[in-house]
Amino acid sequence: MVDMLSSFISAILQVLLDRIANPDLVDFFRGNHLDEALLEKLKMLLLSVITVLNDAEEKQFVDPLVKEWVDRLKNVAYDADDVLDEIATKAIQDKMDPRFQTTLNQVKDYASSLNPFSERVQSKIGRIVERLKSILEHKNILGLKEGGVGKSLSFGSATTSLVNEHRVYGRDGDREKIIDFLLAGDSNGEGVPVVAIVGMGGIGKTTLAQILYNDERVRNHFQSRSWAFVSDTSNVYEMTKKVFESFTLSHSNISDLNILQIKLKDRLARKRFLLVLDGFQNENFLDWDILQRPFLSGNYGSRIIVTTRSQSVATLIRADLTHSLSLLSHDDTWKLFASHAFKSGNPNDELPILAQIGQKIVKKCNGLPLAAKALGSLLRTKVDEEEWKCVCYSRIWELPSDKCSILPALRLSYSHLPSHLKRCFTYCSIFPKGFEIQKQNLIYLWMAEGILPPQKTKKRMEDVGEEFFQELLSRSFFYRSTYHISHYMMHDLIHDVAQFVAGEFYYNLDDSNPRKVTFSVRHLSYLQGIYDDPEKFEIFSEFKELRTFIPFKFSYFVYSSSITSMVSILLPKLKRLRVLSLSHYPITKLPDSIGNLLHLRYLDLSYTGIECLPDSISTLYNLETLLLSSCRSLTMLPENMSNLVNLRQLDISGCTVTQMPAKFGKLKSLQVLTSFVIGNKRGSKISELGELSNLHGALLIGGLQNVVDPTEAFDANLKRKKYLREVEFKWTTLTHDQESETNVLDMLEPHKNVERLKIQNFGGNKLPNWLGSSSFSNMVFLHLANCENCKSLPSLGQLSSLTELCISNMKSLQKVGQEFYGNGIESFKLLKILKFEDMPNWEEWSPNRFEENGQFPSLRELYIERCPKLTTKLPDHLPSLDKLVITTCQALTNPMPCVPRLRELVLTGCDALSSLSKKMMQGNKCLQFMVISNCSSLVNISMDSLPSTLRSLEIYECRNLQLFHSESSMQQSQCYSALEKLHLKCSCDSLISFPLLLFNKLEDLHIQDCSNLEFISPAPNSLPCFRKLKLKQCSKLAQLPEGGLHAPKLESLSISKCVDFSSEISWGLQTMTSLTSLRISGLPSLTSLEHTGVQYLTSLKSLKIKDCANLGSLPLDKLVISLSHLTIRACPLLKVLYEKDIGQYWSMVSLIPFRIIED
Repeated sequence: MVDMLSSFISAILQVLLDRIANPDLVDFFRGNHLDEALLEKLKMLLLSVITVLNDAEEKQFVDPLVKEWVDRLKNVAYDADDVLDEIATKAIQDKMDPRFQTTLNQVKDYASSLNPFSERVQSKIGRIVERLKSILEHKNILGLKEGGVGKSLSFGSATTSLVNEHRVYGRDGDREKIIDFLLAGDSNGEGVPVVAIVGMGGIGKTTLAQILYNDERVRNHFQSRSWAFVSDTSNVYEMTKKVFESFTLSHSNISDLNILQIKLKDRLARKRFLLVLDGFQNENFLDWDILQRPFLSGNYGSRIIVTTRSQSVATLIRADLTHSLSLLSHDDTWKLFASHAFKSGNPNDELPILAQIGQKIVKKCNGLPLAAKALGSLLRTKVDEEEWKCVCYSRIWELPSDKCSILPALRLSYSHLPSHLKRCFTYCSIFPKGFEIQKQNLIYLWMAEGILPPQKTKKRMEDVGEEFFQELLSRSFFYRSTYHISHYMMHDLIHDVAQFVAGEFYYNLDDSNPRKVTFSVRHLSYLQGIYDDPEKFEIFSEFKELRTFIPFKFSYFVYSSSITSMVSILLPKLKRLRVLSLSHYPITKLPDSIGNLLHLRYLDLSYTGIECLPDSISTLYNLETLLLSSCRSLTMLPENMSNLVNLRQLDISGCTVTQMPAKFGKLKSLQVLTSFVIGNKRGSKISELGELSNLHGALLIGGLQNVVDPTEAFDANLKRKKYLREVEFKWTTLTHDQESETNVLDMLEPHKNVERLKIQNFGGNKLPNWLGSSSFSNMVFLHLANCENCKSLPSLGQLSSLTELCISNMKSLQKVGQEFYGNGIESFKLLKILKFEDMPNWEEWSPNRFEENGQFPSLRELYIERCPKLTTKLPDHLPSLDKLVITTCQALTNPMPCVPRLRELVLTGCDALSSLSKKMMQGNKCLQFMVISNCSSLVNISMDSLPSTLRSLEIYECRNLQLFHSESSMQQSQCYSALEKLHLKCSCDSLISFPLLLFNKLEDLHIQDCSNLEFISPAPNSLPCFRKLKLKQCSKLAQLPEGGLHAPKLESLSISKCVDFSSEISWGLQTMTSLTSLRISGLPSLTSLEHTGVQYLTSLKSLKIKDCANLGSLPLDKLVISLSHLTIRACPLLKVLYEKDIGQYWSMVSLIPFRIIED
């Protein structure tokens, strides 16, 4: 089992010991005649310190003198790391720069006193040795013991099976899901089925287990139940004993594991039992294997519930159901907090001020039940407003630990981490609360800070970082963002723990909770646009020990320029920087002094206005990450960039770089390269890529028109780049050499592991044969764009894993034939999305002659857009199609494919289409959304064949369409029984009467420019769901249904440019009791609203009237009470009456909060 009290600082010291053991460092000392004894002294002192670290780390939480001792040690460790890094960098300089090599040869036999650098570093190491001696002298005074552990953290209070269910909120869904599993039939697998309840500390795992354990259905189902609290210090014997005692409800003196397990086995024999192991953290599979052996004797209906903070534990015990517990909603968190904080049941009425503060405290809890319960209990006896505010604005470590269990519980998770993960977690305190952390970027930050320990194997540091991140994720220190799949977040209280353990060495500026900042700070971050004004910014240059400087973008609308003038002042003073970000600042250049940051490993200039990089950047030999994405003014990279031999990540996506600098292939450490651009001048040739054998992720190769010799493309050796997952080939020219480009692309065959491929603006006349090879079994995405000279497609159906295919702007393609499918009978078996776009000469799509039971069996979405000459039928049968979009295919006619599972249909600009056949929707019970636009020949939709599931129907510019037929209203009503939205615009000229009676669930109706519409037929019953009605440009429509619409939930009514509409016939508005918005526009026949019923609309909030020249009065005396918005435009008679200050009824209008009265 991993030592759960392994020290955070021991990881730092281990890095130093690894540096000292590096043969290159020893060789440098000997070559420069430095005192090797100093290295040995430093090593022994570090080893001596490590022996007391576990004891010191625990005591520092309760003893401020020990805390000060640990901080002194951290300072020395940081300084030692800087000195050793300085030596390692000097060694690289000697190798890379000929000037250094010459000097080295000339002075090889000189004494170290003649070498200023050697003298300086030897002096620094000497001072560090003395400081370490002084620190060690104080260990006995502070009572620090070698190999000892001070008063350690409690490993959690023992739990019981009892629970107060009246104070549990928001877990009903979790309960029912797990109970279904517990009460299900016998398991078909081996062993007792296990459910693992996983989540961060304090999220309520134990509480949920207690609820399940005490549920009446569970009690009645299981013959025997056991509750065992197992801390991760428990061994197999201790856990077995707890389980046995719980089942027998008696104390056991048995000390032999074998006897204990035999008795437990006999006890459970042929019984259906439930066992809860609460707090299980053991990640040793052998221990679990031994522990669960007695359980195999139980009845097959038995179940085990395990609660754990680690996803890894759930995987290790092979849980049949892993239930990740989510945070509570704000409302449920408030209920839990209030049940502990207030004695009464309704604090909002009795203590409104405290309740208001309490809501802020609940927001701070961010859905964590433990926090809500602990803070509520802390405040239960307090009625003073200031005391509540103090709790609200305090960080968790500032709360009394004897009365608030949040920090101990969450710190427990931290204490369980091995030392290397403690450093990784602590570094995350640099991020602002609520920040979305990009995983790969975090790993490169860890690398830059030297947090990831060097590996004895050849494992990449990026892979080590991935493992560490996944471990922290599995222990619930992170959770996945709901907005970006590759981003993660930290709970605010977990972030507080990170800040607590980081101490004074990490500082994240935050006005809401300012902390004292000391000059010992090594890692600094702040919110861009808030803390970078000149006055606050000047202090940054005083932190000369800084290793991290990161401003975070607070908002995309913040534009801060003050830093631009400060960069040249700031950089020369921060010589120890390892991480520097100036991202999103409007800087256009960097000072040459950037080259003096010899420790720099991470430089982020993305989204800046940088125009060129200084040549001095090429001397940053330690640089690992250079981010230049979206630097749109950057056209050239430094000429000597090939000197950056440690560069691992170069992001130039979104830049306008025209060529790669010469000798680019020397950057053999590169792991991530977003783009490689071939220039037409003296930059690197594409063959330089052949030297970069370790590229991972995605690569765009641009400027391929500048590849003259196809053998250069072959020498790029893409076929052996097995770690690339995404490749794009791009030509950027208007004139093409067909033969040359065809040969070049033939030579650019990527490795079979590639998953995503895009070929853009290829000018050859034939796509390569390798593109349709079945060897590309991992390819899931393919986009062929602007391949304008290609007249046929490869056998893409042979790409067995392909899920998305997009073919666009292939101007010479006329036919998609059998070659598209290949020779197999299972072509495109996994394809889910297929797009044909901008194919001006495509005429024919032939079916696959090998497929008899439907082509594209998995296809979910089909897009055919702007293919004006496509005339022949589409595939006959698409059994899985969910969405069909056909736009601007003017020649396309029937028949359409049979689509039994279609949910969404969009037809636009299909002028030759006259009808939609009944066969198309045969058996369909899924269709919900339908849009038909600009289909001038469309007459018939066969509405009787449409499924009753249709919810939204939009028809635009279809003048000849006959929407309603002479069938019985009952039959048509069935077609529209689920319809909620109906929009008709410039369509259905034959429509004279609109039959409202067909639409029982209609919510939104918009009718515009139906030139022959005269009536809206009333519904015999009310329209219970109707919420929005808009009538526009219906020139023959003169009235609403006589007696009103009978729509009690109608909220919005708009009538505009219906020139025959008048007020002589009642509108029946009085029946629309929920109407809040009324808009009347362009009704020249309207003279009064007296007969409309508007005066009875007590819920009306907004009234807008425009272009009603003859309207002479409004019943404002009845409406002024409810109206909040009144707009009158281009109504001259009304303007005279209601004009500001001088109108007859201005006094009445002035009572309406928001009003516009104008010409």
